[in-house]
Amino acid sequence: MQQIRVLFDIGNSRVKMALACPDGLLDKAQPLRLADLSAAYLREAFLFLLSSHDLQVNDLTGVLLCSVVPELEVLVSQTLAPLLVSPLYVVPRELAVPLSNHYEPAEALGSDRLVEAYAARRLFPSENLIIVDLGTAITIDCVAGESFLGGLILPGPTLARQSLARATAQLPKVSFPEKGIPFRPGQNTETCIQTGLFWGLRAMVRALVEESRQFLGGQAMVIGTGGFAKSCHDLFDAVRADLVLEGLRLLPWQR
Repeated sequence: MQQIRVLFDIGNSRVKMALACPDGLLDKAQPLRLADLSAAYLREAFLFLLSSHDLQVNDLTGVLLCSVVPELEVLVSQTLAPLLVSPLYVVPRELAVPLSNHYEPAEALGSDRLVEAYAARRLFPSENLIIVDLGTAITIDCVAGESFLGGLILPGPTLARQSLARATAQLPKVSFPEKGIPFRPGQNTETCIQTGLFWGLRAMVRALVEESRQFLGGQAMVIGTGGFAKSCHDLFDAVRADLVLEGLRLLPWQR
């Protein structure tokens, strides 16, 4: 019988759930509404995901969680554990990621960054990799061979636009142009902020990727992921929207 896992990517601004087999994700990842993320809603969404693929709980090989939000990790674990006959693992605490981690201390590295690095290492053949996650926070991480070397953390576009509105008297909170906008000086406050956010993000990512590439010796493949990666897709060699889920899927299936 085919091995099946349920995977959870628990982030600061979204939670994704997906079914996977060793060969790939079985469907598009299902986003869960953070505002409604109660035990009852989670249980219903989990069981509906299984039933939509004609699966039952005892068909699962396991459930894997990658989380950067401790409260949601506890909610998901405590809600699903009573339903399961297969193991539930929190990655990397309960299921190690086979990648040498040079972070100090190692346990301080965000689990999403480690899992993304592992996914990129397994999916792409380049010796040197740069993983750019454009989400609530922006992370730019370097991988050489089988080693996670470290990276950079800075505010993402959502935090940037919120801070502008919160810390100033007259600047409004505006939407981020996720599909991109042509470069031209804004002619009102809203377009000035949108142009600054979008093109500032691109310029920052381009410059930091180049610095990271030089650190790695001048050659590296650049992988983009996260909610805003598509808006900067031309800066990357590849874009993988669900890199955390791919990393969970690629972890060894036998323990």
